[in-house]
Amino acid sequence: MRTQTEVEADLDRLRAALGTGERKVEYNGNMREFRSARELIAAIARLEQELEGVTGTPKRVLSRRFRTRAGW
Repeated sequence: MRTQTEVEADLDRLRAALGTGERKVEYNGNMREFRSARELIAAIARLEQELEGVTGTPKRVLSRRFRTRAGW
């Protein structure tokens, strides 16, 4: 099992690649070329789930409720 530091480093690499538009990324000891941003986002989601398993804390989800009056 990988450590929290290793998973976080890989997440940083993938997020940086997403931000710059890079398609080739080295993570988890392998060089991988993604065909689309969607594939890269899916890999980020998988690593975030792996990080939850390593740290034991789920990702926080923020939700907000708004109430309005009629006519607004």
